[in-house]
Amino acid sequence: MLSRRIGLSILLVGFMQAPRMAGQTLSGCPVFPQNNIWNARVDSLPVHPNSTNYVNRIGAANHAHADFGSGLWDGGPIGIPFVVVPGTQPKVPISFQYAGDSDAGPYPIPPNPPIEGGNQSTGDRHVLVLDKDNCILYEVYAGYPQSNGSWQAGSGAIFDLKGNALRTATWTSADAAGLPILPGLVRYDEVAAGEIRHAIRFTVPQTQKAFVWPGRHQASSITDTTYPPMGARFRLKASVNISTYSADTQVILRAMQTYGLLLADNGSAWYISGAPDERWNNSHLAEFGNLRGTDFEAVDESSLMLDPNLGQVRVGQALAPLAVSPASGSGASQTFTFTFSDPAGWQDLGVVNVLINSALMGGQACYLAYSRPVNTLYLVDDGNTGLLPGLTMNGSGSVSNSQCTVNGAGSSVTGSGNTMTLTLNLSFAAGFAGRQLIYTAAGTQSFANSGWHALGVWQVPPGAAASPSVTSVTPTRGAGLSQVFSVTFNDSLGWQDLGVVNVLINSSLDGNQSCYLAYSRPAGMLFLVGDTGTLLPGVALGGSGSVSNHQCSINLAASSATGSGNTLTLNLSVSFLSSFLRDTILYAAAGDGSGHNSGWQPVGTWSSR
Repeated sequence: MLSRRIGLSILLVGFMQAPRMAGQTLSGCPVFPQNNIWNARVDSLPVHPNSTNYVNRIGAANHAHADFGSGLWDGGPIGIPFVVVPGTQPKVPISFQYAGDSDAGPYPIPPNPPIEGGNQSTGDRHVLVLDKDNCILYEVYAGYPQSNGSWQAGSGAIFDLKGNALRTATWTSADAAGLPILPGLVRYDEVAAGEIRHAIRFTVPQTQKAFVWPGRHQASSITDTTYPPMGARFRLKASVNISTYSADTQVILRAMQTYGLLLADNGSAWYISGAPDERWNNSHLAEFGNLRGTDFEAVDESSLMLDPNLGQVRVGQALAPLAVSPASGSGASQTFTFTFSDPAGWQDLGVVNVLINSALMGGQACYLAYSRPVNTLYLVDDGNTGLLPGLTMNGSGSVSNSQCTVNGAGSSVTGSGNTMTLTLNLSFAAGFAGRQLIYTAAGTQSFANSGWHALGVWQVPPGAAASPSVTSVTPTRGAGLSQVFSVTFNDSLGWQDLGVVNVLINSSLDGNQSCYLAYSRPAGMLFLVGDTGTLLPGVALGGSGSVSNHQCSINLAASSATGSGNTLTLNLSVSFLSSFLRDTILYAAAGDGSGHNSGWQPVGTWSSR
């Protein structure tokens, strides 16, 4: 029973989310991608070599303070408020004192928005506006409404919460460090849900004349390197016992130990930022005063930086599923070889997962978990509610669900150095026919997790071409910012019978904020779906120019559509934009003029990172 509980626990953690990066959402928007630095755990990162100096300069004996709460202080709400507006919110003109560092308006600031400190405040007067339909964040510092409906402000910044772009180096934002404010606020709804999954904004009295990634701006004349720079990451020490605090305060302290604090502005020492809410219990928030500077430490997060101009972090570089062989093919049975890597040695691995399905869903799937400590392979039941009886590896027997059977004979596991090789002899049920993606994930015994990776595509028969159907994509797997994809479609009545064929490139089967294309064979036109879900004007392949949205651009001169017999080949020259750097899946679908449709089929994987 112990092994079953361990296997299921890690299995479900791995499937639901990668513990290293969970991310946050607000009003249906991601608050930056899961692999953004704001959403990265830092509990296992090394202590910064200058940590003691930084803490002493901030104030080793100074008490922490929750700079948010319920009620009013000096006539204004306690904390930094924000407002959520629809994409139809009218935008108003805005001028900036520091225009050279600001993103030009107009901004969708509604009438009478909440202002930090209240309407009469003479403080920072931050105004934060989230466009929930486009997931765009607008933030201003020292914002003042004008009688003509316009605004004046010290500085302003616009952030696309769907991407990882940082501001231009040396540019400020509405915050001194050049970072957004809203992603770092403690919000009551997060605490009520029991978990904060992001770094928290905080201030210190004095900083160094420098900034470190992901910071973009300094706000000091001090060159003494014992002072912390803007953008520095801190965390509450793991040795601090948080069990004596109230339950809601524990949620915040746990996030401070796990995701840490980001130094964003000059202000009071160890002041923690949050949004005002009448549901806060100010007595509980006062418990932060029990913490002193010596309870914190600076961490070195430089190892997470992938690109100095992006907020995206390195993930899966150390602990990772490496490969599957074969990575593509077809058949009712196959012996697959999976390799996993752990820099601490293959014996450090805990549970590794293999999921074969048309999407990243554990139900009605061939979903397996191998527990290395107990050398047992588990198959998940059809409803993704529990584990079927385990198989001891390098043995005999079999275990089945409605999608697949794992045969003990022909399955094995071996390890050497940092690499573990898992060989699985699988047979697929006829009811599981179609193109299935092969996902893998690796976890350690200390619960570090690589997250899911799509490494291959397998066709389970029957695979006879219907009218119409998707045949293949070339290449089926790879990486890069640009590629010509050749997608073939089949129609048993001839390629001229095809109506509209579709290609969708995204991290999931979601047409929003994706590279989503439709080719109309009768019209000979290619349509790209825009960011708002509407079709952009159709274009002819083989012509000049390009068509783009915020995710991808199609080079028309290098793209074509040709037909022969029952096969239509669509060649698409695709370039991915910097806001779309991620691991993606290539889906395709084919329809004819009579309304028959193949449905979406996963045909390949591609990384634009």
